[in-house]
Amino acid sequence: MRSEPMLLVVLLAVGLPMRIGAPPVPPKKMPAAQREATAVDFGPTDFCKQPTPPPGVKPGSCFQVVCLPTSIAIGAPFHTRVRWCLQRPRRSHLVVDTLDVNTKEWYGGDGYTPEGEWQCGEHTFEQTMNAVPDPATGEYNVLWRYFVTPVWGDGRYDIREEEPYPNAIAATGIDRQPLYDGLVDDCGLRPDRLVNFPPTGVQDGIDFPYTPYCIQPGEPFFVAVFTHLLSAPAADLHVNLHIGTGPDKYLGPDDIFVAESVEFGIPRDVDAIWSRHLARFTGRATAMLVGYSTPYLTAFLVPAGSTFDPSIPLRALDSGLVTREGPRRGPRLSLYIENA
Repeated sequence: MRSEPMLLVVLLAVGLPMRIGAPPVPPKKMPAAQREATAVDFGPTDFCKQPTPPPGVKPGSCFQVVCLPTSIAIGAPFHTRVRWCLQRPRRSHLVVDTLDVNTKEWYGGDGYTPEGEWQCGEHTFEQTMNAVPDPATGEYNVLWRYFVTPVWGDGRYDIREEEPYPNAIAATGIDRQPLYDGLVDDCGLRPDRLVNFPPTGVQDGIDFPYTPYCIQPGEPFFVAVFTHLLSAPAADLHVNLHIGTGPDKYLGPDDIFVAESVEFGIPRDVDAIWSRHLARFTGRATAMLVGYSTPYLTAFLVPAGSTFDPSIPLRALDSGLVTREGPRRGPRLSLYIENA
């Protein structure tokens, strides 16, 4: 019996560490956040508006630049204000990067991690841009990049780590370039605003309580997976181990399937309850990773009894990528986790 996979997809990739994007940004003093536990007089589409989300961002996510200075002074602080919404409340990290369009040299940026799990919010970034003009034209060729990435870990395991670009669950650019000849119409700081909305009854999810440091080829490997099922009476959780061949190291046309861990018949959760699972892989399976540097795991939640059919498009409701660099000991491979 075939059924269309319709709930959730997750990718966990195990490979050599790769960090893309801005270096760490020192913390700064900000006004106290205004936390609205549940907003009932408006919805996510009222709070954040993004007519055309970028490719790869799933429906339900939004990122909007609501304030950008008319002009910016190179080397001096300035502010931009954004709003964002995700498909469900979750731990997340926001980033603004400014880079050279051609060389991708980083010119400056800022980051922000809300405390707790939130679906939507408003934040004012403060940054300094050290862009240099094109020597041929004298113009500034600046790429503006705003995005939200998952944060893994809840503190119980002393692991909380935000993800770098391009592992975005919401993203945007700017619709107009500012001038770069002095600060005009700066946005200014204001208190952060954090908002959650009542559950819709179809907010399924996959999460990880912690990110394991690494995998040892030839040894058993376990990874904890939390699921939250509301939109179907029951579901199956599949966690597959692969070796990647794609241009970004993973998800290529010639990927090698290694092994699968499956849990069948997971029942619908009650309200805010998350179910706990443990995906298991034998030492015989992980031994196949010897000689490879791009193993990864895909985890997906589908209606109970579904079987894979490449002719049926997979409809993912959430996405993102998580990485964690582990200690360099022996042939261990650092673990990458992508959550859908």
